[in-house]
Amino acid sequence: MTVALPGQTPAILGFAFPAGLALVLAVTLLATPPRQETRAEDEAAEAVRPPGTRHLYVTLDAPIFINMGVGTRMRLDIAVSVEGTTAQLLALNGMVDGAQARVAAAISAEAQELAINGADSAVVHAKLPARARDALNAMLGDETFPAPVTEVLLIGVAVLD
Repeated sequence: MTVALPGQTPAILGFAFPAGLALVLAVTLLATPPRQETRAEDEAAEAVRPPGTRHLYVTLDAPIFINMGVGTRMRLDIAVSVEGTTAQLLALNGMVDGAQARVAAAISAEAQELAINGADSAVVHAKLPARARDALNAMLGDETFPAPVTEVLLIGVAVLD
């Protein structure tokens, strides 16, 4: 048994309270089950996808810069989502391999067109993914694989003055 001398009780409580709080937090975090909605959403997405197809995300190596006006630029880090069979994705990889500059140029042209027409950074952020997806599908698609790009994601956006 420990006897606390006068004046030591606050010090003992000062160590006991944080330790107890940390223990309760750890038990709460470990006992909480993972969210079930994300698993259901993932399974639903897999069910919609035709059998034998794969879904991949590919990031562009370099960011894209857009001139937004006098001295203002916008930096975009972009990832592209592609979906297809293994053979289709290998053919697409062969076509794009070494040609990321063409892909970046197509996205940059769409973004620059938005900026020239007076769009601010919020409008570019909202409209660019769909426009870039359509431009890339027009550039990379063919009769057998018309829409290899399913989504263009802006994974990083910065406005530079």
